[in-house]
Order: sequence, then C-alpha cells, then structure tokens
Amino acid sequence: CRPTLRTWIAKRSDLQWTSQELFDLLGSGRLRIDIAAHVPLHDAAQAHRLIEDRRTAGAIILDP
Repeated sequence: CRPTLRTWIAKRSDLQWTSQELFDLLGSGRLRIDIAAHVPLHDAAQAHRLIEDRRTAGAIILDP
C-alpha cells in the first residue's frame, strides 16, 4: 500500500498546524523550494521526460 498524507497526519488540526509551520518557513525564507523548470501544461510529456531522464534537480512547475 502506498503511503499518503494521512499516513503521517491523521487529524485535521495536525494538518492545519503543520501546514502553517510550512508556510511560515517558506514566507520567512528559511525554507526554499528549488524550481528546476517551468513547462507549459500542453508540454507535460516533456516534463515527464525531464524527470525520467534525471535531467533536473528541483521541482518542475506545469504552467497553465
């Protein structure tokens, strides 16, 4: 069975608390998300190829 968010956070109050902690860290700059590429949604197949070929380090954002 594949783990989901509920595997680690079962109660809604815990989800709200941890989400707030995450957004506070992002907002303060103490946590940074590396974005490797922005890819148009219509090129989603290209985004998958980048991941499969291991040519990225960081998130790939699909833009509408």
